[in-house]
Amino acid sequence: MTDPSSHGDSAGVIHEIFRRRAAERPDATALVHRGASVSYATLDRASDAFAAELARAGVGAGDIVPLVMPRSPQLVAAILAVLKLGAAYAALDPRWPRPRLAELVDMASAPLVAAAPEHADGWSGPVWTPDADLARAAATDTPPIVSPSRETDTCCVFFTSGSTGRPKGVMSPHSGTVRLFAPARIIDVGPGTVVPQAAALPWDIMSLELWSVLLGGGTSVLIDEPYLTVDGLRDLVRRDGVNTLWLTASLFNMFVEEDLGCFLGVRQLLVGGERLSPPHITSFVQAHPGITLLNGYGPAESAILTTTHRITPADCADGAEIPVGRPVDRTEVFVLDAELRRCPPGSTGEICIAGAGLANGYLANPEQTAESFVEVRVDGATRRVYRTGDLGCLDDDGVLHYLGREDRQVKVRGQRIEPGEIEAHVAQVPGIRRCAIVPRLENGSYVGMIAAYTVAEDASHVSEDDVRAALLERLPAYLVPDVIRAVDAFPLTNNGKLDSAALITMVTAQKTPRAASSPYAQDDSVPSLVARAFSEILGVREVPFGTSFFELGGNSLDGARLCARIGVYTKVSVPASVLITQPTVRELADWVAARAASDERPEQLPADGPLPLLSTQSGFLFDQQSNPRDTSAHCVLVWRVTGGFDPEAFRAAVADVHRRHESLHAAYVFDRRPVAKLPALPAPADFRVHAPVADEHQALDALHAALLRPLDIGKGNTWRCVVVPVAAGGGAARSWALGVVVHHIAFDGSSEQPLAGELSEAYAARLRGRPLDTAPPASLAKVLTGYHAQRNRATLQRQREYWREELSGVPPLSVPGPPESSNEGSFSFRVTAVEVASLDRAAQAMGSTRFAVLLSAYAEALAKVTGDRDFAVGAPVAKRYHPDTAEAISCLIDVVCFRMRPTGDGTLDGLPRLVAGVHSGLAAQDVPFEEVVGLAADPARDRRRHPLFQTLFALQNVPAPELALDGCAVEYVRPQDTTALHELEVEVWPGQDGGAEVVFGYRPETTAAGFVADVTKEFQATLRLFATR
Repeated sequence: MTDPSSHGDSAGVIHEIFRRRAAERPDATALVHRGASVSYATLDRASDAFAAELARAGVGAGDIVPLVMPRSPQLVAAILAVLKLGAAYAALDPRWPRPRLAELVDMASAPLVAAAPEHADGWSGPVWTPDADLARAAATDTPPIVSPSRETDTCCVFFTSGSTGRPKGVMSPHSGTVRLFAPARIIDVGPGTVVPQAAALPWDIMSLELWSVLLGGGTSVLIDEPYLTVDGLRDLVRRDGVNTLWLTASLFNMFVEEDLGCFLGVRQLLVGGERLSPPHITSFVQAHPGITLLNGYGPAESAILTTTHRITPADCADGAEIPVGRPVDRTEVFVLDAELRRCPPGSTGEICIAGAGLANGYLANPEQTAESFVEVRVDGATRRVYRTGDLGCLDDDGVLHYLGREDRQVKVRGQRIEPGEIEAHVAQVPGIRRCAIVPRLENGSYVGMIAAYTVAEDASHVSEDDVRAALLERLPAYLVPDVIRAVDAFPLTNNGKLDSAALITMVTAQKTPRAASSPYAQDDSVPSLVARAFSEILGVREVPFGTSFFELGGNSLDGARLCARIGVYTKVSVPASVLITQPTVRELADWVAARAASDERPEQLPADGPLPLLSTQSGFLFDQQSNPRDTSAHCVLVWRVTGGFDPEAFRAAVADVHRRHESLHAAYVFDRRPVAKLPALPAPADFRVHAPVADEHQALDALHAALLRPLDIGKGNTWRCVVVPVAAGGGAARSWALGVVVHHIAFDGSSEQPLAGELSEAYAARLRGRPLDTAPPASLAKVLTGYHAQRNRATLQRQREYWREELSGVPPLSVPGPPESSNEGSFSFRVTAVEVASLDRAAQAMGSTRFAVLLSAYAEALAKVTGDRDFAVGAPVAKRYHPDTAEAISCLIDVVCFRMRPTGDGTLDGLPRLVAGVHSGLAAQDVPFEEVVGLAADPARDRRRHPLFQTLFALQNVPAPELALDGCAVEYVRPQDTTALHELEVEVWPGQDGGAEVVFGYRPETTAAGFVADVTKEFQATLRLFATR
């Protein structure tokens, strides 16, 4: 099937045809962006100036120049400049993960990267940045550069998903694009045609939207939004006169469902990228019989479009599949059998394409090029064809019908996806044994991808969040599956192959589907990304945009994960204070969008210089300098290990983790101020194997004695690992006590699982004879920068005023001292799973969290025992709302001081008011506690007591750290240390059964044990009263 129409302009090259249009209509509008117009003459002359700059920077004919810029006139001028030099461009999406961009730049062997100013930093090679003022660049009257180009030369590179895990760079020639706009054009794209440029920049459809009008004398409207919306289309038609556009089938279906009237004013519409939905097409044709509607088909390897079909009411008569049509100019389409022979009409075969649209192969991939682009004999002539892998047939009239794929490749929302590429990246996640990617089909179209994976026996800690985060570091958002699930095993068919249907049923039947309810769940709009984060963290399908995260069931830990997830998706850090005050999708999306549009950027700390410590860390450094022998800031982890444990492999694993994490080998010192210094050569990790002991009791005693020896944090001796073998009768060790101690200056409760996970992975690697080689963790500078980025600077002054007013004059808590002779004791109680569930339901009903309810109940218990009706309670809060802080091993906590005014009357009538007060304090948590003390503490206070509070409440949301050691059974042993830094402390630890344990600590020299016993009893009674209500 062939279309041999006359060539006309279709035999030229893009930049020369554009130059002719600029000469014919110099004052006509070429581009519209943010209401401003750019003429053909200005665009032509500015691109000449850019070309001269690029030539001086070393760009020449045959080069490939990556462009990392958002949609803008500067981008279009830069593309033209590259082409005028005889080079090719690769338009990359600046929102893609930097590792992905770096990989593509490396594939291109680029002489430089052309980047917008905001994306110019961090590249390994030269960077060129265009002038932001096109008129100024055009005014230089730079002579045009004449570089001979042929229509067969590569003009652009489209990067598509590759089945091997490496993206494929499709090298498209000039003829591939310009053939579409010959005299026998697929649509009318002359003067007066106005097309929005809304497609993703790396996609070949971007060329259709841009060059269709610029080579025909029309106007391209560049939109800032990542996708076109119903309202956006209406505005574009009304404001800019848009009359022609391209939509993917998914977006077209959504527009038809939401508002068929949004197409009023459009003259021509191309739809494709996926199989069309006959019911949606029928609705459109009936509503808009005067709009030219075309179905477009074609892979990037045959530049943009291969065939088109003008859809008529007759196509919709019986609900059959819509044909993909006949070939465009200078293009041939064959349907061939397995022997590469023509199939008769009506017979199914592989769609193969020949003609001027064929790519020059795949960038730096001759093997794949030779496999996909082959020579065949057809009708007595040898032709170079591209084997699409698509199945189709020709009817008796020579019209092509698309019937599916031979392989696993699918198109989701117009984006070509190779499941094998995603599987290859999932397989790189440490601990993953096997992965399967399967597409989800709805209404005849692929709407998303499901990832199911199994984990190695020693890697049960690999969570779905771990997998998602790893993929987002390497892949664009459209390649990250919307559903990710760990499974015990994969279902198989009778012949031993993966049963995809059963796998989809198994995964989607699980309790917590992760698909966002937003219709744009897979695009990059801020509301969609925020809704997607809500859906994933809460594990719900529907996310009302106006309902509080906490009313939907989110807790404090979920809130931290939500903020971090939003930060990963939007590149904007969301402070906890913002989540507290603006907890809905709509409010958070508005805040993120405003923050992204502002000039506010967090200060970047130098990676190689002394790093200023956080205020909490500074306090730990001061205490350690004051008393180097003090061990009260030691964080201890202990496990029982039985089985084939290899101490020397674990020694090497500890050294690997020590080297990888800067917080663990930094020196914490005073250098005019408290800082962390990173040595060029870190001190060796402190790993000790104790002499064997006879039983477990002796092992734990010996372990604690070794762990509680002082750490010299000023010399980088920040942590220690000790192993004590248990060998009864002097024989071989049958079990071990394994312990880790880390100074609090580099560690907190949320660091426990990241450290245990790293040790597990490093040990597994060492057993295989190699060091841990996974992606390195964030540097300490990035972690601390991320911590500071979590503050909502716009409201800091208001928060300071809140603390000055709220805490000034707060009375101290009445804590009776010990009698002259008293016995110390330990105090704790259990809260059942039923009681915890009741507390959580009450918190959700108040739009609050377990933390706020427990803290308020604790205040009521204190009031009942002491008689005080006004006092303060301190609470440590983990500041891990930024992607670089979420899994960091470091001390990322601060203290929030809550002024409590309980009734103390034995009822719970005042609880809602207390909960509201807790929310107010959390909303002002961006002010460091050290600064809060300065704002509110009474200078005449009793210096022997804490300046603001005497009791500390801590909800330990983190589960017990899981250490997975190959060939061993490992059990965590929670330390039973009840020593306290404050007069009275209470910690609530979640249990594996859904209940919780409440543990009290106190200072015996300041606090009576009887008083602690009374508070323990009253707190338990208060929680039970609350649970029964």
